[in-house]
Amino acid sequence: MRIGVSADKYAEGRGARSVHGVNIDEMIGGDNMFFPPIPLIRKHHIIKKLSEHGAFAPDSAVTFSDAGIINPDGFRGVTKKLLRSGELVSCLDGRYYIGK
Repeated sequence: MRIGVSADKYAEGRGARSVHGVNIDEMIGGDNMFFPPIPLIRKHHIIKKLSEHGAFAPDSAVTFSDAGIINPDGFRGVTKKLLRSGELVSCLDGRYYIGK
């Protein structure tokens, strides 16, 4: 890679995006698609902890902190996706319970 040229700018001339010799387009697409499992791990962590605390209805809902969820304010995108899908339901007071 040339000094002072971003990886994307340099790759434009070569027809592919690559960093340190790794073709990014091949890494995120195609038959060997790679994605970090962090959102999936987070989803399972949330569901497991809420299940352990019996949070299956509004009257048994708990906060993420009370459920023992690691970094309760982290990964907001995962929480939003769970809420949109109905797998997680939010009460007005910041407590959650398992939906579907």
